[in-house]
Amino acid sequence: MTRDARGEGETGGPGPDPARSWGLAGGLVLGVALVVGLIGTRSGSETGERPAAEAGAVPSLTTVPTPAAAPPVVSGADTIRAGRALGQILADAGLGEAGYRSVLSLIREEIDPRRLPAGLVIRTSSRVPESTDRVSVTLDADRSLVLDRRGSTWSSRLDSVSVSLDTLYVGGVIEQSLWTSRLFGDTARLAPNEHVEIFLRLAQIYAWQVDFFRDIRPGDAFRVMIRREVRPDGTVRRADVLAAQFYNQDRGLPAVRFVAADGPEEYYDTDGAATRKAFLRAPLKFSPVTSGFSRRRYHPILHRWRAHRGIDYGAHRGTPIHATGAGVVTRAGWWDGYGRMVEIRHNSMYRTRYAHMSGVARGIRPGVRVKQNQVIGYVGMSGLATAPHLHYEFLVNGVQRDPKRVRLPPGKPVPDRYLARFDSVRDARLARLDSLSFPAAAQLASAAREAGSPTSGASGSR
Repeated sequence: MTRDARGEGETGGPGPDPARSWGLAGGLVLGVALVVGLIGTRSGSETGERPAAEAGAVPSLTTVPTPAAAPPVVSGADTIRAGRALGQILADAGLGEAGYRSVLSLIREEIDPRRLPAGLVIRTSSRVPESTDRVSVTLDADRSLVLDRRGSTWSSRLDSVSVSLDTLYVGGVIEQSLWTSRLFGDTARLAPNEHVEIFLRLAQIYAWQVDFFRDIRPGDAFRVMIRREVRPDGTVRRADVLAAQFYNQDRGLPAVRFVAADGPEEYYDTDGAATRKAFLRAPLKFSPVTSGFSRRRYHPILHRWRAHRGIDYGAHRGTPIHATGAGVVTRAGWWDGYGRMVEIRHNSMYRTRYAHMSGVARGIRPGVRVKQNQVIGYVGMSGLATAPHLHYEFLVNGVQRDPKRVRLPPGKPVPDRYLARFDSVRDARLARLDSLSFPAAAQLASAAREAGSPTSGASGSR
């Protein structure tokens, strides 16, 4: 039998080679497996599925230790009151002897602990089981003294309440008195009782031009521009009247707040003349005139006709009496029918007298210089008087004159070097104030008719 080089059959024709057949079969199987594998890999990548081997794998986990919980903060508060002083509160706060001394020493740097008012709140905080590490003392509505412990050392700081600024425009129409004015404008934004502060501020601004008991008439009106500092709780830290307009009978009285670089705040009219004059219109606040200046009046005690050379103001016993102008006290004490009285010399031309006092204010004696609006005594009924009241006299060159008819010396004007700046401030503020419209004239007239006239109070006489 012969075999050719290619391994054909013994018969001389081509025959099957077993080795080659197995090789071809194995290659075919391997190729199919590769194709299937490629298809499976592509399918898995497109569908987002992981291969079976990876899907069945268990990931390794890293154990993270749980942090220890912070000690709870324990807070407390106590109030200074009768039988509960600061020392007792601190002693019960768990400060320890050294902490007690340190905290008390730091508080003394800001305020005398003996003068802390009743109602003042002391707050403490600590982390159990440690001792107290913070003490907070509420000094007032705007400040708190905070004391912190770091280790064995205490430190202090003052925390201030933040405020926001706003501007209000409020007006009013007087019905019977300033206190019963019908308000309009930004009234919804006023804090409780803030309208009372507006009335008081108006009385201060116009104290030299308007007697708020004698001069006020139903239908008089006002409007004010107010800049405020407001705390987060809505209470007002400070309020300044930037401009005002007061209409009293037939008078228009504008007032613009202006602060020169080298002077205090003042209010000026549109011409730059100060509203502050040398004399106040009245020595009492909001008190009725019970007897005016007269050349002939029947005296209720002497039972005869005589001149009444002064103004009587009815008021409760103990009401403060204010000096209407700055000057030097020339008399202070008892003087015949005047009873207890004070006389002030303002300059070589003007003197004022205040009689029937229940008492002279502390420190008021001859030779003492007093300021305008300073309290010099208190209303009473000493001397020839039938009821508590103040008898007020205004003397010009030694002669009693009706203070309502005396032309009072003017206040100081805006210094010339500040006039241009004042003009700019005045124009801007009065223009803004004009944006708050008064009620129609018919409404003012109606309010005047319906309100009637103010009534007078108790009377007395010298």
